[in-house]
This record gives sequence, C-alpha cells and structure tokens, in this order.
Amino acid sequence: MKMQNVRGARNEQDGLIAESFDPGTRFDMERALDKACAALPGKLNNHDFRRRVAVKLADRVRKGPCSADVLNSAALDEVENLRRRRGR
Repeated sequence: MKMQNVRGARNEQDGLIAESFDPGTRFDMERALDKACAALPGKLNNHDFRRRVAVKLADRVRKGPCSADVLNSAALDEVENLRRRRGR
C-alpha cells in the first residue's frame, strides 16, 4: 500500500488524504508502515489495519517534520494499540 493511496483520513473519511507529502517523507512513512505491519499476526495484517496505521502516520506528519525513527515509533505504537484492542 502506498501512502498516497491511503483512505480514511479523519477529515476525509471517504477520500484520499488531501496533503501531499514530499517524496522523502512518503518513503519514510511507507517503510515505517511496512515494518510495523510485518509485526501483525496474519489475520490482522490486512488492508483495514494497514490503513489505520497509515492514517496515524499521516496524522503524525501533519503535526510537523519528524524523523524516520519517530515514524517507526508511531507506527509500532499504533500496531500495539490495534493488538490490544483485539486482545492479542
């Protein structure tokens, strides 16, 4: 899943995320998304859960510039939140 195709941003439930991120930021976001979602158990590693993590990453970037480490941490935090909600 590419970050430019993420649906479900809080301010645009049915559309694409309106912001355009620079290529370097988008690359870091995609890597963080892939790395964090690899930690999800098979049945949770699906489009819906990946989208939720991607939206959290986009929310974080909207707050201001951040490093790849910050994005990795944000993605892993959201994966843990999803796991806890599902009792995993």
